[in-house]
Amino acid sequence: MTGLSKDDYKLFVEDALQNCIVVGGACRSGCVFCSCAAQAAAGLRNWTSYISNEDLDSVVQYIDPRQTIYFGEGVAFLSCEPFQHPDYLELLERLERYFPDTPKRTTTNCKHIDRKDYDRLKKAKMTFVAGINTLDQEKRGELMRSTDNYESVIGFLTECAEKIDKVSLLYTGDLDVLQRDLDLLHSISERYRDVRTMLRLIDY
Repeated sequence: MTGLSKDDYKLFVEDALQNCIVVGGACRSGCVFCSCAAQAAAGLRNWTSYISNEDLDSVVQYIDPRQTIYFGEGVAFLSCEPFQHPDYLELLERLERYFPDTPKRTTTNCKHIDRKDYDRLKKAKMTFVAGINTLDQEKRGELMRSTDNYESVIGFLTECAEKIDKVSLLYTGDLDVLQRDLDLLHSISERYRDVRTMLRLIDY
């Protein structure tokens, strides 16, 4: 049974043709720099219903196994927080069965990843862009107007460091905060000294 409307399914297929599989949902982080309004003004979609197993099965025929699969973000549908999908891990494992040797990638704010799922993520041929914005807890409260889960963020960055190939930080205007972010990141794992770090001035 499909989880998508007829119109949304058309966009879902368009994304799949570009090796992107969105999983649906609407981000509930409430960030002050949220790009949703700008995306909507540009005619882009940033939310849809959660996809089902049947939705996923129906588009694997369009996926190029020679190219990275972006699982949880798209072009017709822009990225949302993939781990808000209640069955994201099951969908990922389903995708793995279709494409066990194809690299997969997604972007996550790391707040919604349960520690008990780390081993399952480590087994997948999957890497992550960690969109953490900042590790300063006071600034996180100002930037992301929603319930934080700082322990989950730190836990994921610590236990799954080898799965993270880029970290995204938001420049708050305070160089001291930025330096503390980098120092803390490097103290979590030496690997982050070599992981690409993207510094954003604004989301969009």
